[in-house]
This record gives sequence, structure tokens and C-alpha cells, in this order.
Amino acid sequence: MDDEFTLTIESLRSAGSVRGTADEVAAESPVRAPIPGVPGWVNRTYAGALPPADCADALAGPTPCLRIQVTNDQEDTWRNGALQQRMSAVLTTAADRLTETHGCSGPAPGTPPGAGAPTLLEHEELDPARVCGLEGFAPLRASADGGFRQAVTGGDLRLWSCVLAASDEDRHSLVHVTVTQEPALVAVHRADDQGRSTLLTCAGRPTLVQVGHFSGRKEGRRRDALRPDADLLAGLADAVAGRAGGERG
Repeated sequence: MDDEFTLTIESLRSAGSVRGTADEVAAESPVRAPIPGVPGWVNRTYAGALPPADCADALAGPTPCLRIQVTNDQEDTWRNGALQQRMSAVLTTAADRLTETHGCSGPAPGTPPGAGAPTLLEHEELDPARVCGLEGFAPLRASADGGFRQAVTGGDLRLWSCVLAASDEDRHSLVHVTVTQEPALVAVHRADDQGRSTLLTCAGRPTLVQVGHFSGRKEGRRRDALRPDADLLAGLADAVAGRAGGERG
């Protein structure tokens, strides 16, 4: 079946977190993944990215987003990676034409050669000794029992996230953590709620670390197994700093 896409250019609202921006760019989804080399994400239905900053005036306002949507069922091609590659290609072509038309400078969204397609995220059992794949990150209280799952992006910390969920409840009802090194997203979100975000410098790159909860969802009965947000943020920042050689400030 041939792919069919719709293309839209929208102005993003002022989302309160990187996760919120990702929800706007590529729709809320448990399988959303970052597009390699691009400030954007892809899921089974949407792919979206932020164009160069100097395109804003010519497009949809201060924080424009270019988004495509596939309009037919492509479950099989998502799982084998073909759909993500085609969506990224369509997004790249549209972005190139927009930047040419409006004379925007800077790189247009596109997957660098050899970067590969975004990887499908699957929920997996949580390893308490290495939560989210981060050495030393311990978001659960010592008294917490088993029954937790996680969905974590692979690769580097450019657009990294991890969702913690209870196995026996709504899988998205607990907490999400993100790490972002994309300059456009760091610039937008570095002044967000400081109680749930902090800024590191890792290998000379501003690195935004955030903790958040899924708005509009009831807290599951396992929510009290998580440490307080301040402890979650401090533990996450320390684990990221240890992995990436970062420091606060």
C-alpha cells in the first residue's frame, strides 16, 4: 500500500516541558522516538520537527512546527523501520522546499546519512539496579516492590527520554524524564519550572534535564513508590552528569 501524507505548519503553544513540546510536534504516543539529527520526533502516525529559527516569521509564528501525518494503516512498516524512513524523507523534502522558498538559513530538518531510522520503543521490565539504563539512577523508594516497566530511547542524550510505568495499571500514568541537548529546545525550555528541571553542561553543550508527570491522568496506586520530584531530578542529573561528563551550571 502506498503511503499517503498530509502536511501542516503550525505554531506551537508554550508547552511546559520538552515532553509537552514533543506531544505537540508528533502527538502523544508510547512509541514516539526522536528523529536522528533533527529537533523532532516520529511515531506510528506523525513525524514533526522544528525548522530553523529564522524561518519563524515566514511560517507560523514564534515557534513553528512542520508536521506530516500518514493517513493509512502502516503498522507492519512501522515495526520494520520502513515507515519512519519514508516519513523522515517526506519531512526533509518539505522542509528543504520551505527553506528555499523563504530564504531561511541553517540546516533544514533531515536525517544525516547513515543515521538510520528511529527505533520503535517497547515497554520492558525495569532493572532496579540500572533504571532507564542509567548507572546510579534510583527513582524508586527502597520499599518499592516489583511490577514496574520502562520505555527508554537508545543512543545518545541529544533527545533522550524514559517513561516509568506500573505493569498492572495504565502504563503511562507515572512519570517521564527527559534529557535534551538540541539548542532550539534548550532555548525554549531552559526557563521552565526549576523545581522539575535543571541545566547541565556536558562536553561544552548545554544539557537540559527534566522530570514530569502525565497531565490529565490519575495517579496509579504505585505512584507513592517513586521518590519525591526533587530527589528524582537530583538523581537524574547526577546520573546524566556521570554518563556524559557533565556539571551543573
